[in-house]
Amino acid sequence: MTTLAKDTSSGTAVALSVMVEITGHPGAKLVGPLPKELQVPLLYSAVLGARPLDEVAAQAFLQTLTSAEAKQAYAAAGFEVEK
Repeated sequence: MTTLAKDTSSGTAVALSVMVEITGHPGAKLVGPLPKELQVPLLYSAVLGARPLDEVAAQAFLQTLTSAEAKQAYAAAGFEVEK
């Protein structure tokens, strides 16, 4: 994506990527999403390991990742967030 965004040739470069990947690259122009029937959801997960070095900190980190503030940040970055 970075290479395409920096391309200054007279031709038109076209790429398909995850929308949040495109919006994070200056010079890349998001034209729009593919039709819903062609989209495949990408799910992100976070889990606590079996033996974390600091379980309290690990639990707090997971809580932070699922907080209302984090969900707002994900949405602002272009992610679709479950309500």
